[in-house]
Amino acid sequence: MRTMRATATATRSSCCGSCRSTCRSSCRTSGLGRLQEVWREPGNRVLVGVLLIAASVVAAPEPIAASEWRKLSMGELFSDVNSTYEISPDGRTVVFFQDHTVNGSLEIFSVPVDGSAPQVAISGLLSPLAAVTGLQIAPDSNTVVYTASQDTPGVWELYSVPIAGGLPVKLNGTLAADGNVWGNFQLSPAGDRVVYRADHEVDEVFDLFSVGIDGGPSIKLNGTLDDTVVLDLQISPAGDRVVYTAVQDPLSSQVYLYSAPITGGMAVQLNEAMVPGGSVQPHFAIDSNGGRVVYLADQETDDLFELFSVPLTGGAPVKLNGTLPAGGDVSPSFQITPAGDRVVYIADQLLDNAFDLFGVPIAGGSWVELSANTVAGGDVTGPLLINSVGRVVYRADHDSDGVFELYGVRSTGGGPPVKLNGELPDNADILDFQLSPDGVWVVYRAGQIAAVVPQLFRAPVVGPPGADQPLSTLPVQNADHWRIDPRGDRVIALSSAFGSVVRPWQMRLVAPLATEELVDESVFPRAGGVTSFSIGPDGSIVYRADQDSFQILELYSIPAPLFEDGFESGDVTGWTTSAP
Repeated sequence: MRTMRATATATRSSCCGSCRSTCRSSCRTSGLGRLQEVWREPGNRVLVGVLLIAASVVAAPEPIAASEWRKLSMGELFSDVNSTYEISPDGRTVVFFQDHTVNGSLEIFSVPVDGSAPQVAISGLLSPLAAVTGLQIAPDSNTVVYTASQDTPGVWELYSVPIAGGLPVKLNGTLAADGNVWGNFQLSPAGDRVVYRADHEVDEVFDLFSVGIDGGPSIKLNGTLDDTVVLDLQISPAGDRVVYTAVQDPLSSQVYLYSAPITGGMAVQLNEAMVPGGSVQPHFAIDSNGGRVVYLADQETDDLFELFSVPLTGGAPVKLNGTLPAGGDVSPSFQITPAGDRVVYIADQLLDNAFDLFGVPIAGGSWVELSANTVAGGDVTGPLLINSVGRVVYRADHDSDGVFELYGVRSTGGGPPVKLNGELPDNADILDFQLSPDGVWVVYRAGQIAAVVPQLFRAPVVGPPGADQPLSTLPVQNADHWRIDPRGDRVIALSSAFGSVVRPWQMRLVAPLATEELVDESVFPRAGGVTSFSIGPDGSIVYRADQDSFQILELYSIPAPLFEDGFESGDVTGWTTSAP
């Protein structure tokens, strides 16, 4: 059993772990509570930041809860868990690659996330030094689909196998000499079919196929034209059609957009005739209702990339963007709103090389400018995140050229953008950001206290300005080192805590600065640490680390907290006497 520790809690003289249930009110008016109040005064933020950093370094950690990590993988002294691993949709099982038996030769294993049973090999021994190209778990969590050079060295094929173990089934048919299945396969939403690319018939001619997840005949989806090269694919939300891009004529190299029934039938070209040199770009999206496809192409003028919308089953495309100036383009960073009714896009539509944010109905209509650059040279950049009610969060240097900050605005317009982050020091930017599952909060990473120390902050997506707060004083160095729990109550991050071992921490989204250590530094060998992690739907954490032996990477898990009401720490202030 390991304990979690707080890094920036209330002042020790005013509140300690043993009296937490009786002195919570004093914490709100001294220590942590007072720091949060002072933080809201912009002029005091640098000073408070220094105090918080100092507190995290010199304060003795205080036990506030218990957490038990569990080792999931086992192997020989040479065995490493590969960086590709996935938690099943039901959160009960993790599937991973490991050279368990032969050094450098991977196998695929499954193991319960709670560590209640040992790992089980679910694939054959893969070719030595084979790269991992694809792994997906079916929505019902019963079947794993993967690509591997399992039967013939150097030949990549498609397999499915029960997640609990069994005999793998090869899904693809006989391949052409030197043919392969390529890794960007997709499972249908119901999990009954797999769509994949392969040079079945002619080497280096990649066609599109659909097959049942348990095996059966593979059905070619992209028609009978010769020399087709299928590039990108997406399955519609209903699972009935596949949208894909392909080069039909290798001499022209023009890329077209198509839609085909997933069980076979006539493929339909979705884009209109292209000008010479024109192509559909590898950036297309299907709306959540499955009615329309939005795509980017220089369809009308070579090298002038514009945004179009077309019915999923075919019809007349509609141009969504306004007239572009000479040299103008629509950025690939467009997004469809969750309701499926509007498209938000970035383009230098008003002035060449001045990128603004726009919104437009998905079926076409009047566009509206959403952003508001106030300085010369200001630009909007991707990514664009949109919550369920159509609130867009984006980065831009609206107020100071070259300083990229975070803004929120309605996708329909009707009001100016609201700046969401606090004042940034010189040479600092918003580095990356995520929306909470309920769309209420945006969590972002920035050197907002000190430019060279990126940390995590939260802000309500609707503002107002100045409502941002630091989630923790811990430095978080990489974009893939943090994410919001799917349940939306906390953020998990990897941090070296100012020079210590990189390990996982949790930060309460509703209680800024309540940072808790999930794995004690003492369990790691010197210079060891956590390299990556995933969060299951129930909040359990699976992480990869050389926790037992330096440079031997294995899998571990941390169970989901049983309670989220303060029970672990003794805080009963949120309890009620009646059932919800």
